[in-house]
Amino acid sequence: MDKNIKKKQIILIGFLIGFIFFTIMDTGEKRKPLILNSIIIKCMNNNYHIHHWIIFLILFLILIGLIFWYDCKYTNFKALLLGICLGSIVQGLSYNDAFDIMIK
Repeated sequence: MDKNIKKKQIILIGFLIGFIFFTIMDTGEKRKPLILNSIIIKCMNNNYHIHHWIIFLILFLILIGLIFWYDCKYTNFKALLLGICLGSIVQGLSYNDAFDIMIK
């Protein structure tokens, strides 16, 4: 089997893992998550909610940077992590409040 096809399949598996995990953990918007608490940053008089999709976007960009700009070996594990990040990002963007970062 071609290595690129195998990596794409691994990315797809990771995507499904990330998407399904956060879909199962979904308790609805504006409610406390089942396992992982929300990250709230207090700055001056405002509170900012860092959604899980933002965290996984940052991880995704770091992984892409390591793989392509720093010539780290592109392993099956890294392909799986890329997929998990992508699935988590897409699932997080499906919320109506995905872009509501400042909490009132």
